[in-house]
Amino acid sequence: MPALFLAGSLALAIGCDGGDEDDTGGGSGGEDRSATILALEGDAAAGATLFTSSGCSIEACHGADGVSGAAMPSLGTSVMASDDAQIVNTFLNGKGGMPQQSNLSDQALADLLAYVSDTFG
Repeated sequence: MPALFLAGSLALAIGCDGGDEDDTGGGSGGEDRSATILALEGDAAAGATLFTSSGCSIEACHGADGVSGAAMPSLGTSVMASDDAQIVNTFLNGKGGMPQQSNLSDQALADLLAYVSDTFG
């Protein structure tokens, strides 16, 4: 049961508006796209910029620090409980109250993964 709670927390924690970037890889997110994203080298600084500019850092989502948002669980807890593949799957497919982030490019998702992993993992 704790694993289910943490997986749900991750889904809610990462649920923010992803922006307008084009999808490369097509579809909402299958295993092939996940593998492509996981193989990319993410840029944590670019991921931090995306996190801030996309609205993820507002108080109604995660808060500026990723742990103080009013509606979402702490990224510090949910990211630590998940591996990179689980995080990418959540980005691509959404979960619970979190919308899909599949509209982001593969590189943008790799950058966001690098940021949340480096900062909260």
